Amino acid sequence: PPNAACTAPQFAESPLNPYFVNDVDLTGFAYWFAGHTHTAMDANIQGCRVVINPLGYPDEIGRNGYRDGCLIEV
Repeated sequence: PPNAACTAPQFAESPLNPYFVNDVDLTGFAYWFAGHTHTAMDANIQGCRVVINPLGYPDEIGRNGYRDGCLIEV
């Protein structure tokens, strides 16, 4: 994820976060599309719309918020 605010709640306190979460200042960006997560999100962070829509592993399908047919017009 580009910013700690994008971290899924179940991983919020993980000591491994520095290896997966960046510290990008999202100010000035209109959109940020990210991957390398297993939990979907569509949120406004620092004025930037952050969209993450991972299919995930087979056992995560239907449990991680993935939206089939998700289309973002920019």
